[in-house]
Amino acid sequence: MAIVIFDIMRHGEKEGDALTPKGEEQVRQSAKRNLLWCRYTRAFFSGFTRARQTVQVCLSTLGDPGVSTIEEEPGFSYEPAMTEAEQWTGRPYSELKEEGKSKNVEWWLRNWAPTLVIRGQILATMRMRAQMLATSSRDYRVLVGGHGPAAESGCLDPTTTPSLREADIIRYTWEVGLTVGTFPRLVESVVLRAPY
Repeated sequence: MAIVIFDIMRHGEKEGDALTPKGEEQVRQSAKRNLLWCRYTRAFFSGFTRARQTVQVCLSTLGDPGVSTIEEEPGFSYEPAMTEAEQWTGRPYSELKEEGKSKNVEWWLRNWAPTLVIRGQILATMRMRAQMLATSSRDYRVLVGGHGPAAESGCLDPTTTPSLREADIIRYTWEVGLTVGTFPRLVESVVLRAPY
């Protein structure tokens, strides 16, 4: 049995598609509080500049985290699912963004249909990546730069998992069997709050 942990950090404050200086500081402080002892096997970002910058700032804060490259993984993005789903729901994200900040994942699942699609996409991406990584019985840790409400949508308990704030992290723990016919299983999801 191997364990694969995904730490998905929501990007810090942004302007356009770039982190602001405040956003960079939010990421630094969150990494210092929540990830200082972590050593990562891989790092991914959603494809957006702010998500890539979030991973870069986080890794530089951690010093030598063991990652040499940051890879783009569209499966951690909200955009493909959101764009398609908004066409048939007629309710844009911009209408719900402010209200959803203080809600939990269940609220997003009930009030904005793209969250259902995004949930499936995030879980499938983590499951696939966990299976690909777990080729031996060692543990793996993955850092991801992502977005809300996408990052937290794959949680185990939507009724108690809050929406992520800027630079918050959700940690997903997967068990991966190493025998043929076994599939990765999500066993824990925990929100780690940024210190503000």
